[in-house]
Amino acid sequence: MTSNTLRMKLNTIYILLFALMIAICACTKVFDVLRQMHEYEKFTVAPYPLKRSGNNVVFTMLAKVPKKLLLYRRSKKTQYTFEIRYRIGDIEKFIPLEKPEAEVNIGGFKFIASEYQSSNITPTQTKTFRFTDQDQYKKGFLVYYTFVQIGDHFQQWRGPYLITSNGKPVTGIE
Repeated sequence: MTSNTLRMKLNTIYILLFALMIAICACTKVFDVLRQMHEYEKFTVAPYPLKRSGNNVVFTMLAKVPKKLLLYRRSKKTQYTFEIRYRIGDIEKFIPLEKPEAEVNIGGFKFIASEYQSSNITPTQTKTFRFTDQDQYKKGFLVYYTFVQIGDHFQQWRGPYLITSNGKPVTGIE
């Protein structure tokens, strides 16, 4: 093997190791943000506690996401989706990240990072949600799941997490 061939192989190895190191550093930052994401998200729900209106439960929810979570806004395909669900049962038995026995899918919020790229405001959305009331729903609470997509290659579901409004869990139906 000639010295030029050996040098080219070593250069290739160095380049690959450098690229691998950059990829690991980038992924570490993504995973750190995802791990702590539920601490940054803010929700406000009205009325509190949830109230029945005829045969439905109707409430308005405001969701705020700090721009810190939209770090990867340079990718036009980066988005954060929050799926809102009503979990039937006792809130005292709630364990974050544990899969439920019974939930009602209510709707969600989708924050597309490119829509906030040139904005200086905090990404905020307000929606009115509605679901049909049933007797077994009287004891329950709101939870959310987070779906993150960064570009075409990274996707992750996290949750469930308890929805709090002004520091209190959103529970029951009056």
